[in-house]
Amino acid sequence: MKKQPLFFISILLLLSTFSCKNPVSSNSPVTVTEEWQLSVPQTKSNADISLQKHENGDISVSGNWMYNFYGNEITCTIMSGTLTKNTTKLIFNCSGTASYPPDSTGYKESSPFTLTMEGIFQNGQASGIWEISFSDEEWNAWAPEGVFTGQRETGSGITD
Repeated sequence: MKKQPLFFISILLLLSTFSCKNPVSSNSPVTVTEEWQLSVPQTKSNADISLQKHENGDISVSGNWMYNFYGNEITCTIMSGTLTKNTTKLIFNCSGTASYPPDSTGYKESSPFTLTMEGIFQNGQASGIWEISFSDEEWNAWAPEGVFTGQRETGSGITD
């Protein structure tokens, strides 16, 4: 009987190790990186995004999305993502965990999410649309899709 809990915990640890791994960046060295600052017009919502081109040609995405919800900053940490490039049009598909600020007792609510951003990235400027979907259905009611604009902060070789 005592071996069952240890076996169960071992399986959970093994699964969590594989599920958090970024499949694109783990096997191929990064050759080029670009850093982008994206924002949602007329809001305080913004994203710091890093695009990384790998030796094998894949492009991965990482970063943070700060969504302003009635004066509260919802932090969406992008765990991993991939990017599809068609000339100047880019499509990001990312996943991670969003966290609501702690309440007065210190309780911090969170939900896994997927974020899709599609837009034109050209000459250091970006514009497009975004859509976020949360695993916790209650969160989806206040997470509309929208538009973004942005600019490249550093790097080159991916979007030009």
